[in-house]
Amino acid sequence: MNKPEKKLKSHLRKEFLMRRELLTGNDVLQKSAFILNQLSELKSFREAGTVHCYISMNNRKEVVTADIIELCFSLGKKVVVPKMVRESRLEHYYIEQGETLLPNEWGVPEPKSSLDKKAGLSDIELILIPMVAADKKKNRLGYGKGFYDRFLSKTDAIKTGLLFDVQLYKGILPVEEHDVKLDVLITESGILR
Repeated sequence: MNKPEKKLKSHLRKEFLMRRELLTGNDVLQKSAFILNQLSELKSFREAGTVHCYISMNNRKEVVTADIIELCFSLGKKVVVPKMVRESRLEHYYIEQGETLLPNEWGVPEPKSSLDKKAGLSDIELILIPMVAADKKKNRLGYGKGFYDRFLSKTDAIKTGLLFDVQLYKGILPVEEHDVKLDVLITESGILR
């Protein structure tokens, strides 16, 4: 990617983080509830036995995932969450309902590392993905560290992005070779396939 495109990506990241920051706490909860309803209607969600879900960060006003995780447990699904490790990689661990997660150095809640709880990529059927922005072609703009792109490039699981309408870019986002396109986007207004 050339310098102007990198600069545009950086500019868009700042702009969309600011847009999300303008949402009130009540907006985030209300819109997240609509997204949960949209997700529950999705065939790939209903049929998935193992769901990989990020743990939302309330201070970043991400789509709230606590109720999604609880819904998974109530439906008898297995839940896998990410843990950040060196070289901008993610490891993946099963969690139990009510399990305590501890914040890492970036403040992201994570499970304790335990080899008996480590999930293989082939176990995961559906991945719920955070983002800064996306376009209608299902290109994703992440936080810029590449954690999810490295992970998503190694799995055939259904890649489902969760975002608010204010995070949808009207044009086409600049993409790099390593950027992984998503299969589905869910906002409070609907599902984009």
